[in-house]
Amino acid sequence: MSYLRRRALFLLSFVLVTLLAACGGGSGKQAGDCPPADTNKPKFAATGDEGSISGTITLTGEYKPAPLDMSNDAACASRNKQTVSDEVVANGGKLQNVFLFVKAGTTASGKKLDDFSYEIPATEVKVDQIGCVYTPHIVGVRAGQKVSFSNSDQTVHNVNVQPKTNEKFNQSQASGAPAIVKSFCQPEQAVRVKCNQHGWMSAWVNVMSHPFFAVSGADGSFTINGIPPGQYTIIAWHEKFGEKAIELSLAPKGRATANVTYDATAANTTSSSALGLSVLELNSLHH
Repeated sequence: MSYLRRRALFLLSFVLVTLLAACGGGSGKQAGDCPPADTNKPKFAATGDEGSISGTITLTGEYKPAPLDMSNDAACASRNKQTVSDEVVANGGKLQNVFLFVKAGTTASGKKLDDFSYEIPATEVKVDQIGCVYTPHIVGVRAGQKVSFSNSDQTVHNVNVQPKTNEKFNQSQASGAPAIVKSFCQPEQAVRVKCNQHGWMSAWVNVMSHPFFAVSGADGSFTINGIPPGQYTIIAWHEKFGEKAIELSLAPKGRATANVTYDATAANTTSSSALGLSVLELNSLHH
């Protein structure tokens, strides 16, 4: 083989290796992957003394959600007859889409929940775009867990996620396109998801370091399972009505009931900002 041919092959190989490195080829790391969890912390292990916290979210007073006009996209209007925003969904005075989580506290053994590491679920948290709304409207995920955004509509969407702590992304997604799969590597509350194509579309991702969280259902109820006994602060968060806090004690194998009430006339117009915290009704029940 001539010198010039050998040199040409060398230069071609160099360019290919450089391109692969730039695209992540050969590294085994996909877009959105997170670095390994902190291995210096002991892994949380259930002892059998864990309990649960459950309750109901109530909305008092009258709240009129903003009207919703999808007429600028026939594909949206034909599939979704929704006439008001999904920012506030209340059924018989029971409030849906409230995110509840353990914010702080100490276990009966004197440990903080953040003193432990927790297994990251292998399953993806799925968010779809159906009828030009995000479904579900609010999710809780673990830091490092995969989140997939799908488009089941016959129109183009745009998944625009602009967190303050985690990696930002803003991607168009055609009808039937593959799901956009990402991970949020750092805990972060109230990460908003928007669509540049349809201004009314909104969803929320709450990224947690531990698994002790829940979202209230259509009947306003929620349950957080597997919590070790101890003293805790539980936060209830709603995008329009803000934050409220519950201070409670959970006995071994205990069940604590925390019922939260929001006033519809006190809507939080800043959505993601933290409001003042108040102690709410709670009732501890033990086995």
